[in-house]
Amino acid sequence: MSIVMHTPDGLSIRDADDASHRVLVDESNHDIVRVQNACGFIVTHGVQPHVAWQKAQSIFGVTPVAYTMGGNLCMVVGRIMFKGATNVSNLKAVVDRLTEAPGVPMLQLVVLSVGIGRSLYVHVGCLLETRLLRVPWIKVMNRIEEVCSIVVFYVTDWAAMESALGMHTSQPPKLAAVTLTRKGTLTLRLTWDGIEWRGNGDFERAITTLRDFVRGLV
Repeated sequence: MSIVMHTPDGLSIRDADDASHRVLVDESNHDIVRVQNACGFIVTHGVQPHVAWQKAQSIFGVTPVAYTMGGNLCMVVGRIMFKGATNVSNLKAVVDRLTEAPGVPMLQLVVLSVGIGRSLYVHVGCLLETRLLRVPWIKVMNRIEEVCSIVVFYVTDWAAMESALGMHTSQPPKLAAVTLTRKGTLTLRLTWDGIEWRGNGDFERAITTLRDFVRGLV
């Protein structure tokens, strides 16, 4: 059960037991793009005294952590590592309250999902997989037992994809992975070494373009 508490200054925080970092994808067929998770870091001089901060054991020792509705934060050697964020404005609002002189959020991973609008055949050798194999800027992942009921492919040449689909992004990813489920959910994972998080517009355009591309294949 989700337990949300509010601090005296109005900050919404979550109980530690509810602060799972697992990405739960909504298996619906709606045309709504959902940012499921964003991870990265923010350079800062330190943390502000606040009830939201807790102590937790990690590979770095005992570190301050905060589980908030704007994202989960962990202070590590002059940086705030964040995960579970979905909106940069909400993240900034939380970080401004909890840290001293924070820098700009630097994004390393974002996960988005959207419904295709129909069920898909995703068995080994299905029509969708066969057609994806013919696309030069795509590499379809070989099936293993754990992913036998989904189609996974990587965009190996982002520039070629943009040219083929008539799309442009200002911050191309280092790696792009796409997952397609039987229920018709497309999940896009984009990674970078670290780019300034300016908003979700580019990512949302990318996933809707890929959704329309997949619809054209099936």
